[in-house]
Amino acid sequence: MVRLSFLALFLLLAVAFTQSTDTSVRDLIYAKFSIPENASRVLFLDQSAHLDWDWQNWFSTNVNNTYPPDYNGYFNSNQTQSPQPSDSIFYQVSQLVNGDSRYHYSNCEISFLQGFQQDHPDLFAIFTDNTDRVRMIGGGITSPDNTVSNGEAFIRNYLTASVWMDNNSFPNTRQIWLPDDFGHDSQLPVLLNAINAEAVGFARVPGACDQSTYYFADNQKDAAQLLLDPVTGGVDFFWQAADGSTTLAHWLQAHYSQGADIAEQDYIFNGVTDNLNCSASLYATTPSEHISGYYATNGPVSNTKYIYVPVMDDFTLPVGGTYYPNSAQQDLLQYIDDWNSQSYPTTGLYVVNGNFDYYVQLVLSEGADLLKNRSYHGADTMGIKSSQNPSADLKLTEKDAAETLFRPNPYWMGYYASRPVLKVLHNEVSRQLLAAESLSVFSQLLEEQYNDNVPPSDQDRLFNAWNYYVTSTHHDFITGTAIDYVYDGSYQGQDGEQWFRLNNSIQTASDMVSEFSQRIANGIPASSNLDVAAINVLGFARDGIAAVTFSSLSDDQQTIIDKAISMGHVQQSVEDQTTYYYTAYAPSLGYNTTSMASLLTNGPRPESQRSSVKASPDGTSYTLTNQYLSAVISSDYNYGIESLIDLATGLELVQPGANQLNVWNDNGNIYRFGYEMPGCLFEPAQFNITAGSSYITGYGPLVNKVVGTVSIQGDDLEPANYTVTYELRADEAFVRVTWEGLARNYTSVFVNIALNDALNPFNEIIHGTTYHWDYKYPLDTFGENQEFNSSFWPTHNFVIPVSYNTSTNEQTPLLAVLHGGDVGAWANSGSDLVGTLFRNTPGNGCDGYGADGHDNGVHTLKYAIRVPTGLSSPESSNPLQESLKFQTEFIALPVTSSDGPYPTEFSFATVNSPSSVILTAAKAKTTDNEKIILRAYNAANTPATLNITLAGTLENGGDILVVSALEREIHNNPFNFTSTGVFADDDSYTFTVDAPYAL
Repeated sequence: MVRLSFLALFLLLAVAFTQSTDTSVRDLIYAKFSIPENASRVLFLDQSAHLDWDWQNWFSTNVNNTYPPDYNGYFNSNQTQSPQPSDSIFYQVSQLVNGDSRYHYSNCEISFLQGFQQDHPDLFAIFTDNTDRVRMIGGGITSPDNTVSNGEAFIRNYLTASVWMDNNSFPNTRQIWLPDDFGHDSQLPVLLNAINAEAVGFARVPGACDQSTYYFADNQKDAAQLLLDPVTGGVDFFWQAADGSTTLAHWLQAHYSQGADIAEQDYIFNGVTDNLNCSASLYATTPSEHISGYYATNGPVSNTKYIYVPVMDDFTLPVGGTYYPNSAQQDLLQYIDDWNSQSYPTTGLYVVNGNFDYYVQLVLSEGADLLKNRSYHGADTMGIKSSQNPSADLKLTEKDAAETLFRPNPYWMGYYASRPVLKVLHNEVSRQLLAAESLSVFSQLLEEQYNDNVPPSDQDRLFNAWNYYVTSTHHDFITGTAIDYVYDGSYQGQDGEQWFRLNNSIQTASDMVSEFSQRIANGIPASSNLDVAAINVLGFARDGIAAVTFSSLSDDQQTIIDKAISMGHVQQSVEDQTTYYYTAYAPSLGYNTTSMASLLTNGPRPESQRSSVKASPDGTSYTLTNQYLSAVISSDYNYGIESLIDLATGLELVQPGANQLNVWNDNGNIYRFGYEMPGCLFEPAQFNITAGSSYITGYGPLVNKVVGTVSIQGDDLEPANYTVTYELRADEAFVRVTWEGLARNYTSVFVNIALNDALNPFNEIIHGTTYHWDYKYPLDTFGENQEFNSSFWPTHNFVIPVSYNTSTNEQTPLLAVLHGGDVGAWANSGSDLVGTLFRNTPGNGCDGYGADGHDNGVHTLKYAIRVPTGLSSPESSNPLQESLKFQTEFIALPVTSSDGPYPTEFSFATVNSPSSVILTAAKAKTTDNEKIILRAYNAANTPATLNITLAGTLENGGDILVVSALEREIHNNPFNFTSTGVFADDDSYTFTVDAPYAL
């Protein structure tokens, strides 16, 4: 029997951030930049360019402006002036790097450097020869969004780029650069800790100058006000998540473009007050006057003696670049030399052209003890109050808030729901690629272990698929904030960018899932006349309804199916009569085989375990019922929910008419709702909504579906038609909801789930974040719009409206919404839970920003509404598991081989304990197909010791290592690995490992 060599547990439980105390780091950097020992302050001017993957042009245009040609004149026709495509920028950088050994340059977006390598390999060699001066700051394929991006896609953006960096000898600086994200995930340090990041630089936070107006509840200061306080604030701090994950954070207080105009004559900030008031008071006419302004503005709120200013903007040429040999502009080093010779003696401020990572190393080496620890909820509410701090006082004093609080969102909110098809496809591709990876691992292990065969590797196909797809994490891609031409446009008949790329990705991923799963089914032996394998690609055991398609059935097989149908164990699909539903079970990351004939020995399915649908005599309403809930769908409420009863408690959960559409006149744009901007229109639309036809499309003991149609029209509102489908399955405590429709120009379409006023008050939201979860209490308002001013939140996987009792500190869930990213923007409005379905906000004024865009498409969006009974706290991972089961169907396939070598049941990896932990990825190591990576996620916000069983055998226990999300070994790591033995009966291997963090 073949023994596999596992590298693995990439138990995404990466190291905690450690503060360096090695003074040699400081000495080396001082020597490298010739910093005088007696300098009182040191200013780093970091030359770079912000390179958007697309936004105003397709990526290929942004690289070299050849095909397609520049759209709408974004690039400057004068090639000595910015903005210019990246090849032109890197050409100039190569000349500056080659011309002066002191010149340093930072690059964030690896994809553009890859383009330069392809177009100009000779000049690219200058960069690889000088990697101590050309630094990868950010180190992703693109600069990703971190609020609405899929968490796994966020990781893979950096993982795929790290492979290229290794292949080209660029060191991983462990710095993350997120300068243009429109707000930030409150639990972002969970992800940064997982990829072993040392620090993160970012710009856009509530209260920053280009946000517009933001109001916190209870008159608390916004993030910008807190950080710009010279006494209690500071732009450098340790950002901590609820699980304890921590990273050094640096806020770019005057945006990422602060130093871009150092060679220009312009008004700039000249002190913290200017920065706070967003009012530039100094007219700087020389580079030294610019530097003086940077010192006056950044110095008072830089916690250590070190100050950082980026010299960059969108597609900016480097200062003093020489695209033409006769360029008269001096370079950045000359401006720095002028300052140091003329102004350093009197100011004590020494200026260097240095990269962000060198700045970070100095801050940590001798100033870490000067930095504050900050979190979204502040020190008094660090972690989750129900389990971590049962006696915590949630009302922080202003001093406590100033010392410990950091709320990086909401900044802008409209983009949470703009162009929803991008979010639907983006999340589905991630699910499909994760499934393909797991299936590839299963199939290869099964072949080696049970068929003594080493199959060809799928690794190149999988890597290329991820590499192509992760560009969708870009902060103007997944957000839906690019111009129409980039979103869904074409050039000379060729579809080009966002929608096109994601459609390609979903096809590639789904093809691999089909191929790899069929491989597995082909090797499973059929033990009876009609067997079905249910494959589970999720990292925990599950049961539920599966759908299997038989291309043909013999007479004997049809007899078995007919009997199983009559007994309630099988149900034929109405939409496709070759497809049948049945109840399946499969272990974690594995499969289980069911004999349809064996179902006949169980007796009829009990009525208490069946789902049903019943139409009212007049056909105006439908009642969906299973063992958990009863839901009445009524045309009187435009096919909203008239009643939703939790059968375990008998409680009515909603007001009549819950889950109805609500249309708003929205003169905002693809970035922001109208109410986010002062004086911008956001008001209820005047419309009539009419219930149309309805019908039952699924009927039986396992799956029942009701479809209703509604139309909306008004005096100033073009008619629009919508279809809503409700689906209730046996054994599920939630009703599935699917909306199909669109938004007319200058509107946003909300769905309102009106909670029962007789229940406890709705005053808190618990929701999934990019790769963790959080709570929002109190529920903040936003702005002064009288019609609607609730804060929307960018949610992932689940949203739980909660009644929080401040006296007892008890949290009572009122219901839950499960989703896969289709409908991620949720807010409260009184007793309503409000979600945004469709938006079409072309902008064209009203404080517009960046790009304008339409969305006239018809979209299909899905979510589920769950009753509270049986819903455990998020610390248990139960809400996440239920959501993942909702999002991810079983892969059910007929088993037809009579002599397949595989077992009839198989689990590749199982977390035995604790129950709060699940496996979220199983894959071959990116650079070594013979080694396996697992990713484990712990929802509990408390350290845990994991007990995990692997199928197959190991050469020795030492082959299991804990690595980071970038699949790199962690030296001096905080993990305790303990082998607990090999079980000879099935060759499985069980071990334990300490998991101090969520990932």
